[in-house]
Amino acid sequence: MTKTWIDPTRYSAGLPKVTVFATLVFTDPEDRLLQLHSVNENRLQRWQLPGGNHDDPTESPWQVAVRETEEETGIRFAGPPLLLGVQWIPPRPYWPFAHQGFFFHGGRLTPHQMEGIRLDPDEHTHWQVRTLADWRPDIPDEQFEQLSLLLAARPGTPAYVETPAT
Repeated sequence: MTKTWIDPTRYSAGLPKVTVFATLVFTDPEDRLLQLHSVNENRLQRWQLPGGNHDDPTESPWQVAVRETEEETGIRFAGPPLLLGVQWIPPRPYWPFAHQGFFFHGGRLTPHQMEGIRLDPDEHTHWQVRTLADWRPDIPDEQFEQLSLLLAARPGTPAYVETPAT
């Protein structure tokens, strides 16, 4: 086998495509989880953590989580980048690419910070904080398992979550 140099642009064009998202996981002073309700009725996960998709190749996942959280909620997070977990989602019938998520610890929001939440009305209708058990009836099993692992990772052991292929 001869090794022939391949132009990086040509080589990378043939690689599998992966989209990336990043979030911040926040709780309130009573350790209840913050989630945002999507305006999109067709989303599989109507309730979402603050964050969003990577759309600027110069941004790191941490920068995406901080920027998207501020855009979606008005929360300006300045804490250190503490990784809680990574999620791998294979291509699905409705999305042709794999999706990789980075979940960072946002800590506990103060009552003052929570009063200051301002949602982007193009993305979310309202927000709530609930215990994990109270979220159970309103989120898919897969999301409940993911959130359970992420909340358990807060003492310092990151979680790796792999979504099964469908």
